[in-house]
Amino acid sequence: MSLNGTAEYRTWPGPVPELVGSAVKAAEELGFDLCVHPATGQLLGVLAGGVAAGGVIGETGTGTGAGLAWMATSAGRDVSLVSVELDAERAEAAKRVFAHTPNVTVIHGDAGELAGGEVALPWTVRCSSR
Repeated sequence: MSLNGTAEYRTWPGPVPELVGSAVKAAEELGFDLCVHPATGQLLGVLAGGVAAGGVIGETGTGTGAGLAWMATSAGRDVSLVSVELDAERAEAAKRVFAHTPNVTVIHGDAGELAGGEVALPWTVRCSSR
């Protein structure tokens, strides 16, 4: 998450993947200004592209999914991405963004509680905004 990160996409000179654009649009619609900075998003994409087949990328603090979208765009289709968002409205927006991305799961909840409780979160790589 980046302070005013959402606004950075308006003037970003580089390409923005369609899935990322959808997440940023959802953030703008909710007035959520903490999307990942585009440069950081590109780095997340590079890192996600290096995860081996069968790996799982875990993220906490989904927001509307901009960082997750950078990773999903670059990760192999045989890499699973699981992201946990505490805010119900943002979690639902992110679920809509990834509705047609079968290797991405967005969970509404507290990642700290999930990791130690009822849902197993077997991360290969973990990205956190906290």
